[in-house]
Amino acid sequence: MKINHSAQELLVHADHNIVRFPDERSEWTFSIGKDNFEKIMDRSDDDKTKLSRIISIEYSSLDGGKSYHYKLQQSFNPAENQWMDISVEAD
Repeated sequence: MKINHSAQELLVHADHNIVRFPDERSEWTFSIGKDNFEKIMDRSDDDKTKLSRIISIEYSSLDGGKSYHYKLQQSFNPAENQWMDISVEAD
């Protein structure tokens, strides 16, 4: 996961070798510390519109079968106080 402001990387986080069991009733979450959150969000609403988030997941079955890739690009909408989808890629 990456959060950028224009071309500047503000936060990069990667997890490796994690086992997740698919369940359509669950949602994966990610949290960051207060200092990182303030570093990202402590800016004017106009400046927040330049924030983007990229979530990239590469996964396969436990037996090491075919690898799959998921990539979600979002921008921050200060009026909604939400991340809004720009594009989604999956195979």
